[in-house]
Amino acid sequence: MVSINHDSALTPRSLRDTRRMNMFVSVSAAVAGLLFGLDIGVIAGALPFITDHFVLTSRLQEWVVSSMMLGAAIGALFNGWLSFRLGRKYSLMAGAILFVLGSLGSAFASSVEVLIGARVILGVAVGIASYTAP
Repeated sequence: MVSINHDSALTPRSLRDTRRMNMFVSVSAAVAGLLFGLDIGVIAGALPFITDHFVLTSRLQEWVVSSMMLGAAIGALFNGWLSFRLGRKYSLMAGAILFVLGSLGSAFASSVEVLIGARVILGVAVGIASYTAP
């Protein structure tokens, strides 16, 4: 007689996929709040270096800092519709993807316009995460 103690052998594939999806969404929701707080804190310390690198005026500094809040307002405004159409899980996944895209855009920004656009994308992700997973 053969004994199988491995859970994956006894668990149907769709149930394993559902558990994996639930784990991903749970981690995304938890990390979203951390990323928002981290980004707000990091921009305060990075702003002098960003100002030197892009030779920013005070007006452009304001845009760099506040662009994330603009994106958060946009994300929160449209996330009701998004959550209704896609569901909360897929809304959180969309937010996680936007966090990655916005972070990469911020890291590799070649101009201040690209940096502001990437921070707006990060803000949209923050708005989605704040609305979907309070």
